[in-house]
Amino acid sequence: MIKNPQTVFEIENRFQASKHTLATIIQSLWRGYIARKRYTRTKALVICCQRLARQRLRYRRSMKLRAFNAVTQKIVFVQKNIRRLLAVRAYNRTRNAGLTIINFVKGFLSRNDPPNAYNGRFLVYKQTKYLIELSGALPKSLIDDCWPNPPNCCVEVITKSTVKISYREFLYIMNEIYLFKGICLLKGLASRLVIKNISSKFS
Repeated sequence: MIKNPQTVFEIENRFQASKHTLATIIQSLWRGYIARKRYTRTKALVICCQRLARQRLRYRRSMKLRAFNAVTQKIVFVQKNIRRLLAVRAYNRTRNAGLTIINFVKGFLSRNDPPNAYNGRFLVYKQTKYLIELSGALPKSLIDDCWPNPPNCCVEVITKSTVKISYREFLYIMNEIYLFKGICLLKGLASRLVIKNISSKFS
C-alpha cells in the first residue's frame, strides 16, 4: 500500500521513462517467439521435403539400377545365344569339312570304279575335261575318223549278251554319227569365219 503520494508520482515518472524500454523488450520477446515458431515450422517442412526428395532419388536410382540389370541380362542372353550359334556354325563347318575330305578321299580311291555316291565329282571332271578336249580336236573333214580316246566313264560297254542290233540299225547309227560329225565340222567352220570377220573389222 502506497501511503505517500510522491511515491505514486515517482513510479509514474519511472514508468513513463522506461516505457519504451519495456515495449522494446516485449517486442523482442514476441518477435523471438514468432521467429522461433516460424523457424521450427520451416525446419520441419525442409526436413519433410528432404525426406521426400531422398525417397524420390532413391526410387529413381533403384529404377535405373533395375533397368540396367534388365538390359544387362538381355545383353548377356543375346551374347550367349550368339556365341552358341557361332560355336554350332564352327562345329558344323568343321564337321562338313571333315566329311568333305573323307568323301573326296573315297571318291579318289574309287575314281576308276562304276559311278557311285563318292566318285561323282571325279567322273564329272573327267567328262568335262574330255568334252573340252573334244571341242578342240574335232575332225577336219567328213572322212576323218580320228577322235580323242575317251576315259572309262565316257565309254559305253556293249556286250553281245546285252545288246543285239541288226545290220540296218548299225548302218542307221553310223549315218547318225557321220551326220553329227558333219554338223560339228560346219559349226567349227562357221565359228572360224565369224571370228575372221570380226578380227578383220577391228583390224
